[in-house]
Amino acid sequence: MTAQTWISVALAVIAGVALFFTGLSAISARQQTKIQDKLRKDAAQPYVWVDLRPDEAQGGLLLLLVGNSGATVATDVRVRFTPDLIDQSTHRSNQSVADRISSGIASLPPGARADLVIGGRSCPYAPRSPSVAL
Repeated sequence: MTAQTWISVALAVIAGVALFFTGLSAISARQQTKIQDKLRKDAAQPYVWVDLRPDEAQGGLLLLLVGNSGATVATDVRVRFTPDLIDQSTHRSNQSVADRISSGIASLPPGARADLVIGGRSCPYAPRSPSVAL
């Protein structure tokens, strides 16, 4: 074999190695693009949360807080307790509260919070740890 043949073989091997690493780079770029696309879609979703706490200004009231911490507007937000909230003073389901929270909130912009008075703090609702669905 001549020197020219050895140089040609060496360059072919180098080109093959370069092709291998170019393929790995393309695969990594495709995976990164998928991850960024998922992050973009997730960031465009509303993040709605619910909290039950006493009113800070009027300590005798119990509030249901519904907020949106996401980057987009949440629409048609409905809250449902399973089982229903039971007023411990009357031992009955409080239908007015259930109607107000199940009718929903038409829209909740980013960073907004809706405070709904659901009763007095002196008559807590049962169960202590209800399941909440949004």
